[in-house]
Amino acid sequence: MAASSSLAALSFLAQELGGIVRPLRRLGHIESKSFVQNLRSRICLESRITEEENGDQGVPNMDVTVQPVPRSLDRLKALDSLPDPASQLEEAKQLCTHAARADMIAKWLLERFKASKEARGSTEAWKTLHLAFRLLSPERLATLIATHDFLGTIKAGLERADEADVPLPEIAIVLAFLLEVSNGSDAAHVKAVLSVPAPFAAAFLGLWFRCSRKSVTTQDDSSQPTLYPLLVPGVEIWRLRKHSGKENELFAEHCLVSASSLLTENDATRDQSPSRRKRKLGHEAEGQGCKKVIESLLARHVFLPTRSAFFKTQSQSESSNLRHVGSQKPSYMIEHMLEPLQTFFAEPRQDEQHISAILSKLLDVALRCAPQSTPRQLMKERPWIEALFEALNSCNKDSDGALIHRAGLVGMLSVIGQHATLSKETLTSIIKTHSKIDSSDRGSIDWLLIAQVVELDSDVCTDHQLAEVLFSSLTPTMVQCGDDLARRDVHTRESDLISDPGYDWHPDATGGPLQLRWKDGIVVPVMKAFAKRRDLETFIGLWKKQLLNDTHNEIWSVWTKLNKSFEPLVEESLTGSQIIQLFDSLYSDFADASPLSQTEKIPLGQGRLHAGVVILSAVLNGIRSDALLDDLHGRLGALFDELRRLYDQFHDGVELTGPMADKERCAWSLTTKVFEMWFPLWAAQQSDPSIISEKGVSLLESDSVRTALEISRSTRTVPEALVRSKRLASDVDCYIGSLCSYFYPYEQGQHGKCAAICAETANKLLYSMDPSNIEVLLRYPRILAIVDGDTRRDVLSSCIGAVATSTGSISKDSSALVALQAVAISAVRESQTEVIADLVQVALSRLERNGGSDRNKNVHKGDNTLSIEEQALFDSTSAIPTQSLSRAQREAIIKTTCRLQCGLGDEQKPEAQRGRLALLVKMMELPNATSTLSTDPAELWSLARSTIADDAAEELKNITLFEALVKSVLGHLLSTQDQDRSRAMLIKLSEDVRDQIDLICTQHQLDGCSWTLAMIKSVVGQLETEAREDLKSQLAHRNTAAMKGLAALCFELVTGRMVGDYMDLLAVARTKWLQPALHTLLQLPEVLVQHSSAETDASLENTIELFLHRLEAFVSLERPMRDEEGTQEEQTYLTPAIVSCYELGCKYDKSRDAPRLARIAARILEFAPQPTECAATLTAFGRYLNKPDIQARLQLVGFFLSRTTSFQTSVMSLLEIWIANLDKTAMECRTESWPGALISMLLLIVMDNQNLMVTKKAIDCILLVLRQKSFLINQHGIEATLAACSSLSKSDCANTLYVGICSVVSVLLLQYRSQLQGRFHLVIKVFQALMSCLFQKSKAPASIELKTRPPTAKAAQELARLLVLFCEPPQPRRQSNGNALVDESRKQQARVGQYAQYVLHHYCTQVLVGTTVDGIREALTPGVWSAIEAIEINDAEGIKSLSAAMNNSERAVLRDVYGDWRRFGKWRGG
Repeated sequence: MAASSSLAALSFLAQELGGIVRPLRRLGHIESKSFVQNLRSRICLESRITEEENGDQGVPNMDVTVQPVPRSLDRLKALDSLPDPASQLEEAKQLCTHAARADMIAKWLLERFKASKEARGSTEAWKTLHLAFRLLSPERLATLIATHDFLGTIKAGLERADEADVPLPEIAIVLAFLLEVSNGSDAAHVKAVLSVPAPFAAAFLGLWFRCSRKSVTTQDDSSQPTLYPLLVPGVEIWRLRKHSGKENELFAEHCLVSASSLLTENDATRDQSPSRRKRKLGHEAEGQGCKKVIESLLARHVFLPTRSAFFKTQSQSESSNLRHVGSQKPSYMIEHMLEPLQTFFAEPRQDEQHISAILSKLLDVALRCAPQSTPRQLMKERPWIEALFEALNSCNKDSDGALIHRAGLVGMLSVIGQHATLSKETLTSIIKTHSKIDSSDRGSIDWLLIAQVVELDSDVCTDHQLAEVLFSSLTPTMVQCGDDLARRDVHTRESDLISDPGYDWHPDATGGPLQLRWKDGIVVPVMKAFAKRRDLETFIGLWKKQLLNDTHNEIWSVWTKLNKSFEPLVEESLTGSQIIQLFDSLYSDFADASPLSQTEKIPLGQGRLHAGVVILSAVLNGIRSDALLDDLHGRLGALFDELRRLYDQFHDGVELTGPMADKERCAWSLTTKVFEMWFPLWAAQQSDPSIISEKGVSLLESDSVRTALEISRSTRTVPEALVRSKRLASDVDCYIGSLCSYFYPYEQGQHGKCAAICAETANKLLYSMDPSNIEVLLRYPRILAIVDGDTRRDVLSSCIGAVATSTGSISKDSSALVALQAVAISAVRESQTEVIADLVQVALSRLERNGGSDRNKNVHKGDNTLSIEEQALFDSTSAIPTQSLSRAQREAIIKTTCRLQCGLGDEQKPEAQRGRLALLVKMMELPNATSTLSTDPAELWSLARSTIADDAAEELKNITLFEALVKSVLGHLLSTQDQDRSRAMLIKLSEDVRDQIDLICTQHQLDGCSWTLAMIKSVVGQLETEAREDLKSQLAHRNTAAMKGLAALCFELVTGRMVGDYMDLLAVARTKWLQPALHTLLQLPEVLVQHSSAETDASLENTIELFLHRLEAFVSLERPMRDEEGTQEEQTYLTPAIVSCYELGCKYDKSRDAPRLARIAARILEFAPQPTECAATLTAFGRYLNKPDIQARLQLVGFFLSRTTSFQTSVMSLLEIWIANLDKTAMECRTESWPGALISMLLLIVMDNQNLMVTKKAIDCILLVLRQKSFLINQHGIEATLAACSSLSKSDCANTLYVGICSVVSVLLLQYRSQLQGRFHLVIKVFQALMSCLFQKSKAPASIELKTRPPTAKAAQELARLLVLFCEPPQPRRQSNGNALVDESRKQQARVGQYAQYVLHHYCTQVLVGTTVDGIREALTPGVWSAIEAIEINDAEGIKSLSAAMNNSERAVLRDVYGDWRRFGKWRGG
């Protein structure tokens, strides 16, 4: 049994090894079959030995009859006898391991493909064929595919793709393999077989495109093939075709439709890619490749030939008068080429969006084939574009000339707008022919097509006849569209007017009501086109005509909404005389209006009057010129009188509902506008103020004012839903407010009756004013100074009540809130102290009225009314400068706010607490000597105890404000510490601090003491820094034992909590008392903490040592990955706490273990994200190093110069702090020559570090050493620095570090010039390297261009400054034994001139071999001229010598540079 199993295993092994060896033999690793035969012989021998051994051991011998294995040839012949195709293909795959068998299998498969469509549709069959082809030689492949008509077989399968699925991806793989083989040097015969006639290639490519689109669109996303690999084989077959004269026509006939469909499908597939990252990285690139391939084919074979033929035919037609030449239209060929497209569009059940996409894509490709970069080219291409557009549009028409798919025409117009334009005649024809603008059925008008034409060229509609037809069709369409709205609430807001989808421009159109798109898409562009043609008067005439025809009062109208768009065009498009003439024409409509009978009433919202009101409002709002206003002044006065007369005579009540309210509102708004434009100049022209007063009396007692007051009063009973009525009342209120505001200052005449009537009218207005209509307060806030105090306070109270929204929350955009702020600003600007006083009084009274037991009930019920009123008070008083409030007002606000803050405790919201604290801080900007905060310390402690929040983050924000408040209070007290009252207050605060410290130490806990600690921190910190010594001697908190006890307790509790893992410490950081405790320790004076008994000192030192040990252990922990919420939590709680702990360690550490503090700081800087926290860490480290003990600084020598130190950005920041704190004392105490090692280490970091930020930090350290620590560098260091600058200037990051390198060289030239004597050749190398950075190599590799940042003109300016500094050395000090007649500066300049020629030569070379951005060569000019001057000073013939050493090209550059210097630079000194 064992023997048989072993034999079977060995036989299987032999077969497998045969399968392994055969490929090796083909690859040339095994030269003959002897290896396999020997291997099989050894296997048989081993099997016999195994049987004999088993027989000797007593295992019975069994007669094993081995069946003969059938030969591979027999198995190949028996393929057709297998039961099903799957087993046949499986057997063929097993046999396909040898070239001969592969030949037979390939032949067998090709014959089956030719005979059976089922075989052609088998995926496994094509995979097997690919496997067989890979084993065949190119010669045999060529024979097989030629004999069996391989491409014809594929074409036959593609033709029947609609009947059965075609495995196109597998076919593409086989074709791609053949095409790859055909590119070999020994495969010309394969390429010859694949090169087919053009008719066959065109038909093949068209079928391939069609099947590629089907393969991509029909399969699901998981198995969807990529389009680009499918596309390439078919395109390659087309490229290998045998060229013929009709191949372009063949391509259009067979491939145009399928290629354009595939092009649109490619865009749709890319737009629907499920993964944004995948689309960005790979899918987008492949999609662009497919698009490029298809577009290039369409351009090469359709549009470029037809364009060439078009211009050729056009040229012949123009140059010849022969009849037969002109008989053929230039556009004939493009129409002929697009015939397959027209046939395709005419087929039933075509998708309109697909047709539109095809037309748009084809037009886009064709337009990009035509050069249009200049106006001349665009003008030349205009006929071709017109013919192309017409030909494509003809494909979208039926036999009667009607559009088949309207979306196709709209899409083509959109594409035209991106590249070119069409003639006005063509666009006009499109509107008249296809938009159905003359149709009686308004619903069939294609407004989207019209809007697209207008967007393309709005000048089309400046034709008077066409514009009149367009506008005349638009007005009835609005009426028809608004019929359904008439049955709804006619008081709906404009933004709620949603049009009937049947009248929409597009089934998928969004973006607002149809009416608004009529305005923005059609009417406004046409209006601007008229203005551009200086024919705005024609548009105004058409506008007025539509307003007269717009008699349907129940709908929204475009024609009343054009004012905002019309206003900027008035002075731009109309002259002053035209505006005056237009004004007179519109004014005549008002002057001619007279009643036909005593009973007739003519509303201003109807007929000619309404048209005049709308247009006049737009015209007047568009006037900005003072000179034009002066010319119109008299006419404005007449118009105002006419409007008032119409109100007095013809107005009998106002309709408060419906669209008529909007029209009446326009009239009132115009009246207010006219009055405001007319009155100021008229009042300035009057020499007698009594005339103005009398005019005011007559106006305020007129019927129009009484009517306006009646309207304002009536709106109190109108429901809130009637928005139009509310707006009407608002404009009416503004009319009355303008009269009162303008006439009130004129109190003379008729014994001051004008002022009295103004006050009376204003009282009536504000008394009847709806609290929601407070626009009058926004526009005329001074009106509150006119009314009596009771009315003013009622209005202010109503505004505060109106601040709350319907949800009971504060709205920062609330009009009531804005009105309150406007009132406050106006009162401050005009010194209206009574308004300010009433505002404060009303706010405080409302707060006090609701501040008792009712408030507590409201809070428990969840009512937020009082907090809203507080917010209104805070926001309104924030607009009032503190200086504008009297001390009594400020102290009243402080008293009320403190009572609110202390009366509720922890039941209030953190936002309310923060608002009150902010208000208190604002009120304490100025001294309030008698306020409760300045006289009673208990008030501050009450605030500290009551201002508590549940959330630690919210409480930290409130603590910050509370500390600012305490700082303001103590600042005012300390500024008057000589006064007994202030001194007593400060002493009392100090005693309270001592008592609180004792209480905390007695309780031995800090829970619930966060605000107490904040108070202690603020009081102690400010008293210790600002109090004088005589006052400090009386302060009770300076008890050193109490301070030491508080410090020990805080350290003990904090240290005790610093155990556990990362999450445990994060939970500790969320405790409320932690950060206040840490901040308190930081504010405690170190001198008070240190002066105590030795026993307490030792205990505190041990606690601090344990604290630092645990802090170091914690910052060394691995930080887990956190989500966004966790990261925010860490930044809010943990990181600030760790930074504060580190500051404490630096302040109280006595172990002088500086490397430990450096390691902790480096770790903190790595995870501290906020700049403030990084700055605090570095400041604490610098303060620690600045202590008198020099050993701490010397300890860090080994830390920073150690080879084990990893120089990250954090370590480099600490290194910079350490270098800044070194002095010569450290040099005297050194035991080895570490300064030289320091500069060498910095240069090594600059040269070898891959981190750009670390390199920048190292350059900063080098600059610090060179500028301030010259004792740390020697001659070797200077030369090494120059060498490093030269090498760094040649690196990939040179442009990024350019300014830093120039700064280093600048310091060397300024401070170490004497040590550079004899080393100028090193300086020259740096200059040459820096100059090379400014010139980009013309043939640089793409990788280098992407890796480096392009140079800038600023970098060139830096180099020019260095060259000037080098070539023009400063005047040296005069030596006592020197010759006064010798110019030492000139001698040094001559010495520099010996080397400057190399810089100039390098500059000329770089100009030839590189390119620069704009401004670089100009910026380098001063430096180049300085080099030339130095060369001339050294040797008058130096330039000639340099020229002789150059080649011809360099000499030409030098000639230009030298010529510019001789003309301009040489005489700049004079």
